[in-house]
Amino acid sequence: MSRRLYQLLCLVFLVTGLIPARAIIIDSFTTETNDRFANDGSFVLNGFDLSGLGFSSDGKWATLISDNVFISANHFHPGLGATVTFYATNDPNGASIVRTVSSGQRIGSSDLWVGVLDSPVTSDYTSYTFLTADIADATAFNSSAVHDAIGYMVGRSATSWANPLNDVAVGTNVIDVWAENATAAGVTDDALTAVYQLGINDLTYESLVQGGDSGAPLFVSNGSSLFIAGVNWWVGSADITVNLVTSSYDLSGFSYVGNYDASISSFITANAVPEPSASAALLGAFTLGFIATRRRRRAP
Repeated sequence: MSRRLYQLLCLVFLVTGLIPARAIIIDSFTTETNDRFANDGSFVLNGFDLSGLGFSSDGKWATLISDNVFISANHFHPGLGATVTFYATNDPNGASIVRTVSSGQRIGSSDLWVGVLDSPVTSDYTSYTFLTADIADATAFNSSAVHDAIGYMVGRSATSWANPLNDVAVGTNVIDVWAENATAAGVTDDALTAVYQLGINDLTYESLVQGGDSGAPLFVSNGSSLFIAGVNWWVGSADITVNLVTSSYDLSGFSYVGNYDASISSFITANAVPEPSASAALLGAFTLGFIATRRRRRAP
């Protein structure tokens, strides 16, 4: 049965970043299938590149959208001066890189926040493309590519990891409702919404965000690539009617990036690290060659 038959009657919001941190709820959770740093072949996103997903020293989420810009939640983002750690692979003992948050700003009137790192990450770390299609209302959402798409939801893990930077779990849910004029964290905006535990089209790892998950990304996939559809914003509940029966269900709400793509792209451009000029690169090559020549001449 299609989830398009839902009717939202009322919404009550609870801001995810302003309540005590708890593990994201994931049905059928196991460390092997849902913890990124279990580094297991059965992990739900095994084969996808998560090197652009970072966690900060002050316990916030940061997801790269360029080599020096990341996206998070306005009400729960890494603070200026905080360090962000990115792991090149899902191996907790593998290579990682640390950068410091140097600046950032809120995007428009949304709960989205974009930050700048003190220096770009290296080529071993990815940045993610974000969705750009505008969605004006529920009708546009229902005909959009994101409607009924499987979303990969990121949050804190239920596993007790010795290193809090490894406290990263991933579940799934269907992006099935467009919530208009949702209000949370002092922000009123439209939101992508995933209904939890409807008993219709349930997924093995169906999930519900919790406190401390704000700012983490909502991914969708296309082939072997991940795209950012939204950013965790709130968790709440709603009365929903299915086949003339009304019940209360839990919801995860996400700030939709597509309606702010122009502002996000402008921020990335304005904060891009300049490429070395051709003359500077040529001078560098000449200098290295000169040093090598001198060394050869001094060799016995």
